[in-house]
Order: sequence, then structure tokens, then C-alpha cells
Amino acid sequence: MEAPLADRDPSREKTLADVFEPAELEAKMMTQRDEDIRTSDVPERMQMRATGAESLRPLSEDEIEEETTWVMRQLHSWLTRQEARRGREHKSEWDTDNTSDEPTLFQHADFANERFLAAVLSVLKLLSQDFYEVPFIARHRREVFVTAESESDVHGEEPPTREWLSIDDLWKLYDFDLQFRGLLAARRHLQNMVRRLKGEGVDDSTREISHEDEAYASELIASASGVEDIMDVTEWLQAHYADVIQKWSRERAGMKRVQNLGLKERAKRNGTDRFVERFGITARQVGDNVSTPGRHTVDSNTSEMPLDAARELVGTELVSPDIALKAAKATFASMLELDPQLRRFVRAYCDEHVCVVVRPTDKGLREVTHDEHPAFAFKFLKQKPVAEFMGSAQFIELEKAVHDGLLRMQLSLSGEYRFDNHDLRTDDAVFSEDRDRSARAVTVQLDEHMRSSASGDVAAAWDTVRSDALFMAVRDHLLPQMWRETVQKLHQQAFDYVADACRRSLEQRIDVQAARTSSMRTGKKPRVAVVAGGGFDASSRGALRVVVVDEHGACSEDFSADSMRMQSSGALADGDGVAVLRGVLERQRIDVVAVSGMALQTRRLFDDVQSVVNEFCSHTGDDVLVTYASDEVARLWWDSDAARAELPQLRKEERYCVCVARTLQEPAAGYATLGRDLLHLTLHKSQRSVDQSLLFIVVERALVNVVSKIGVDINDLAQHVHKQPMLQYVSGLGSRKAHAILSRISGGHDLESRSDLIVRRLCTRTVFVNCASFLRVNPPVMDVLDDTRIHPEDYDLARKMALDALDI
Repeated sequence: MEAPLADRDPSREKTLADVFEPAELEAKMMTQRDEDIRTSDVPERMQMRATGAESLRPLSEDEIEEETTWVMRQLHSWLTRQEARRGREHKSEWDTDNTSDEPTLFQHADFANERFLAAVLSVLKLLSQDFYEVPFIARHRREVFVTAESESDVHGEEPPTREWLSIDDLWKLYDFDLQFRGLLAARRHLQNMVRRLKGEGVDDSTREISHEDEAYASELIASASGVEDIMDVTEWLQAHYADVIQKWSRERAGMKRVQNLGLKERAKRNGTDRFVERFGITARQVGDNVSTPGRHTVDSNTSEMPLDAARELVGTELVSPDIALKAAKATFASMLELDPQLRRFVRAYCDEHVCVVVRPTDKGLREVTHDEHPAFAFKFLKQKPVAEFMGSAQFIELEKAVHDGLLRMQLSLSGEYRFDNHDLRTDDAVFSEDRDRSARAVTVQLDEHMRSSASGDVAAAWDTVRSDALFMAVRDHLLPQMWRETVQKLHQQAFDYVADACRRSLEQRIDVQAARTSSMRTGKKPRVAVVAGGGFDASSRGALRVVVVDEHGACSEDFSADSMRMQSSGALADGDGVAVLRGVLERQRIDVVAVSGMALQTRRLFDDVQSVVNEFCSHTGDDVLVTYASDEVARLWWDSDAARAELPQLRKEERYCVCVARTLQEPAAGYATLGRDLLHLTLHKSQRSVDQSLLFIVVERALVNVVSKIGVDINDLAQHVHKQPMLQYVSGLGSRKAHAILSRISGGHDLESRSDLIVRRLCTRTVFVNCASFLRVNPPVMDVLDDTRIHPEDYDLARKMALDALDI
């Protein structure tokens, strides 16, 4: 066996790739891509969403103008569908989702108001040119989307303002920006293909594309409004110049490959290309007529019947006139289905008229029998417009039922259904008939654009041939493609709804104030004693755990007990935990006593603990809060590798209590420790049915929003491991950039000022601008403003305001 390269060349220095497995390097974020992300002067989350160099390129002014127009068009369409859906949602009899708490995005959208348009344009510039993240824009660039209602003051007072965009609107624009960049990337790829076909940069003899095709492609590219339109033109070029494009692939691969004939080559080989010319109109002309009615007419000069004309094609491949005519129809059908203008028309028609039809399978008929089953609501769904799926997770539930073999789903343009509910065996025939009716409905819309104005049997026969070819194109090619696109859109809409619902659910749990008493100073973290029971192993220790956690999140004491019950009768002794809890309250200044547990007896435990604490406070006058505490974070963290690594000296029950206390002290820090395990929380009933990687990208925005709202003390994070996961959710940072910063300031290398981030080269300029105001430096050695939420770019203004207030 040949030795590895590193072994054959001792002088070559080994790299990480020579020592570690690729999966291990990726898990530890030690690949070259991870290093590029760490050092690049672009926010990490923006880099992670990128799909190529196009996604990280600053857009030009012209592209920003185009993006604004594109976003406005998308936004108008999206809001129109939203309004239509809200008008129908109260009429839906089987809507299983409660959408009453769904936020209304772009509440102040006014497409006729220049200030709204300017706000969207300015935000897109900040995202696409300056690479500012949403939290930074929401906090420090509010002037671009908050404007005064009037130009002049009213009675010397500040005029009322209007906030055109909320932070949720900004995140939606952030997503629109990524979609637009995808459109730019697809368009640039197509334009490069056209330039190469032109032989641009080489002599004219290498030109492969005709001037007519080049002009047609350029016109279609200029009018494309989405990635689908670009892909239509790309497929059209690939079909018409398949031999040239395959030649490029073979040259790039450096090997011979089996050549697949393109549309032109196949038609030329069997001779149908000459016969299709007799149809009197080309596929492109049909598309022109659809776009601009009456632009081309059908040439009806032929006097031969189609079957007679097909006799000249009979040969070794086409053995009879009937077969030859069918081959010619198939060729023309292929030309029709590839025409981008026809595809645009069919796509628009389907978007407006398509409905969903659902029927149960034999398995579904047996299993989906009660209204608690998720698929019961749409077991016999008939003619539901796709627009009514918007704003719910219903389509994901429907897809899951289809995948499980419970239901059959078909998209339809027909309103006629002859299903027999007593015999499901007839469903195949009904679905087949419906596919033909749907194809016929589209064919009727297009047929007029390729019908001859001449009369007579010959003209009618050729009209029939063209109509048959059009029907084949629609039924066998266009509609299947439109159905695939429609399913993808419906799935994306359902995913967006589920992901946003999960994000909102998580944000509501995190965006809460830490547990505190009325006597505590603002910003001070409480000392917490956690009393937990139920679900613990009581074989060697008590069933209850009492753990004291100081204000820094460190465990200072832990005890076990069996009971917290205080006995009213002197004949019976109090539970052994009563003395333990009293002793804790006497020795330490406890602000909060939290009760948690994994059993139904937690309610009784809470009453017992409250009795002990109230009795103690009545004698000492201390202010101690007794509260329930959520343990959803602790249940996921207490036995994890991270928990065992941080607190190896504690048992998992004590680690559980520590996590409960930390989550009470600082909810954002508690939830941030979970990382991707956040998805194990119950956030929405359909969250398991969507792509988990894509879901996490949206869900983590809850932490980004909350961490940016409260800010973090970066020196405090460096000293306390359990708080460090918060840093990655600061605007501009991410797991890689945060780890790089923490690794250089831990071990006593605290920051003395925010400017140290630049001076010590802990981050780059754009990243610094994004994150600076969200990182507090305590104690502020160089400037007291470093321990505030004021951005360094506003320090001079803050000082001036302070001096003005003091009249200095």
C-alpha cells in the first residue's frame, strides 16, 4: 500500500487535516472554512447563510435599487395573500392552528408613501452594503425607519413619530435580501453561459448561439422576476445547445463521457425537425402570442393533411406514418414545454387557480378514525385553494400523512370529482381523469394563441395536431413541474410559519426578568436556593435536593433530604429537610427559594417549602421570594457532556438544581447553554416535521434578539464558563468569532475598554461596529461609557449632552 504523502515527505509540516478526521475538525470548528469565517470582516451569521461569493459581495447602488423594487413586489404579493387569508380564517371549519397570536408584519406598510419606500431602501443598503446585522440596525440606525409625522413642531413639542419597521420586519427584509442574492447568483450564472455561447473574449468564429436566440435570452433575463424565471431560461438554453454545453463539461472533466443528445439533435436525427416546421408556428412564437396576443399568426399554406405529410418521415426509426406523427407531436410538445414565456403563463395560472385534493388510503381509512388524529381534519379534503394553507402548518401535517401512507394528495385545476367514498379502488381512475381535465383547462387558455384563422378540413386537422402537442406538453411536462414548484412553495410557507412560531415561543420564555425581590437593587443577580424532588434516585441519598447557588452561578452548598413537611403537632417530628433549609437561610443571604421537580408531588413540595420560608421570615424579617421554577433547560442539560465537564464534582441531581438556579438568575444564559438542543424543547407541535438545521437558524434569532436587548458583560463572561455561550448571539458574532475572542481574554486578560477589541485585534472593523454597544466592559478602566449601551460612535454626542445638562 502506498504511503501517505506526509510520510513520504518528512520535510513537509503536518497540518490538522493530517492528524484529525474531517468530521472531528468540523465538529471542533477547526477547518479552513471555519478559520476563514473567524477572520473575515463580515458578521458570522451572514457568512453562514451565504451560498457562495455572490452572497458576500457588497451590492452596487443599481443592484440596491433593483433589490428594493423586487422586495416591494414580493412584499406586496405576500401582504395581499396575508390579508386574503385573514379574511377567510374565521370561515375555516377544519383549521387546527390557532393563529390569533401570529404577529402582523409590516403593519405600517404604505406602498404609496415615499418615507416607507425610503425606509426599506435604507435598511437594504445597511444589510447589503455595510453588512450590519438586524439588532444593530434596530438599535443604532433607527433614524432610517423612524420618521416624524410632520415637518414642524406642534406648540414647541417634538412631533409624533412613526416607526415604519419593527424588528420582525427587519428580519423579514434580511430573509428577502438572501432570496434576492440567490436571484442575482442564478442570473449571473445564466449571463456567463450566454457570454460563453457568444464566444465573448474570443474571435467571432467560436460563437455558438444565434443572434436571435441571444436577443431572446437577454429579453427574458431582463424581465425575470424570480429564480424560477431564470431557471426556465437556463433549461431552454441547455436543451437547445446541449451538445456545446456537454462539450464544455467533457473538457472540464478531462475525460470522455457518453453524449446525451439535445432537443435539436434528437429532432434532426429522426427528421421531425423538418416536419415541425410545417406546424406553421414555432414554440417561441406561441410564447410571444401568450405574452402579446396577436403578435404572430399561423402559416396555413400547406395543403397536405398531417398524416399524409408524415409519410415522408417513415424510415428505420419511424416505421409508420402514425408513429411518425406521434414523434412529431412529441418533438413540438418538448419545444413548447421548454419555452420560458409559456412556463411563466402556466405558472401564473396555476398560482391563481390550483387547489388541493386529498383522499385516504386503505390504511388511512382504518387508522384515521377520530378527530384527535392530526390527519382527520383533511382526510377528505376537496378543492382547497393553496392560498388557504398560508399562515398555518397544515401542509406539513398533510405531507407527513402522505409520507406515512395514510393519505393521497393531488393538485388540481378542475372542480369535478366523482369519488366513490364506499370504494377507494376507483380513486386511481378519478385522479387520472382529473389530471387530464386540469391539463385541458390550461390547454384551452393557450390553444387560441396557436390556432389558424383559415377554414377547411386541412386547417382543422393541423389545428388538432398542434392542440394535441400542446396538451401533451401541459399534461406530461408543464403541470408536473408546476406541481413540484407549488409543493415546494407550500412547504416553504408552512416551514416559515412553524419556524417563526418556534422562535416566538422561545423568545417569550427567554425575554423575562430574572427572579428578584422588591428589596433587591436593579441589575443585581439573586442568590438562589433550589429545592427539587421527584424523579431522582433516592436509594443512596434523599429524594429531595437542596442546592445553594451564589449570584455568579456557582454552587456553594448542596444537601439531600427526604421531606420538607412541617408538623403542626408537637408529637411528630418535622421532616429532615426543614432543618436543612432553615440552616441555609440562617447561614447565607438567600434572595429566592426556587421549587422544581419531575413529579406530581411538586405542588405539595412547594406548599411545604413556602411554609418553612414564611415561618423563618416571620421571625427574621428577611425578604425571601418562594417561586416555582421551570426545569425544561435543566432536564436537557443536567446529564450532558457539557454539564459533566463543567461540574464534575456534582452528581447529576445537583447539576439539575444548579441549572434551574442559573436559568432563574439569567434566563438568556440558561437557554444559551443548550445550543442546538434548543430544538428538543417543545416549541410547536410540527417542529419535528421540518428540517432541523434550517429551523435552528430561525430559532436562534430569539437568543440574538434577547441578548442584544440586555447586552453582556464580556469580562464577566470570560470568568464564568456557563455564561460564555451568550457571546455568540451578540450582533456581528457567532460561535467561531465568540470562541476566538474568549480564548484570548480568558485567564486574567480582561478588556480595559471597548477599543481593546480593535487594538488587540480581537475583531475586525465591521464586526466591531456591529457588536460594540452590546458588549459592556466592567469595570470601565478607560471610559465610563464602556459600561453602558451607548455605541462608541455616539460617545462624543453623549458627552456633549452631559455637558449641556450641567451647563458647562
